[in-house]
Amino acid sequence: MAWRHRRDAVQRTSIRRSSTHNGIERLDLELACSVLIVAAGALIFRDRIRFVQLFGISTSLIGVIVIVTRGDLRVLTQLEFNFGDLIIVLAMAVFAIYVAYLRMRPPTHSLTFLFVLGTISAITTMPFGDI
Repeated sequence: MAWRHRRDAVQRTSIRRSSTHNGIERLDLELACSVLIVAAGALIFRDRIRFVQLFGISTSLIGVIVIVTRGDLRVLTQLEFNFGDLIIVLAMAVFAIYVAYLRMRPPTHSLTFLFVLGTISAITTMPFGDI
């Protein structure tokens, strides 16, 4: 019974059901995450966005839009978002901030750093274990 509720919750909050999930959606997420990482560096540390970065992001964005819409831009007006989409965008924003702050990582062994992050993650997600 509890498993069914968890499965239903995951399906309600997923970007799309697994039957329609494909590699194109992963491309969208990768592009959005790259943009957020560059933006986080620019906002937090005043990093300059170089022309090469801007050109690469723009080219990727145009390519993803053309692939997703199959050349028909009217498809963009029919996009629908659900609660799971907002969760994914929030997670990508947190990840972008994490990546931006990695330059300030303490001088410890990488496995020690990874262990501490994993422990913190496990503790902070424990309250959500019964969902």
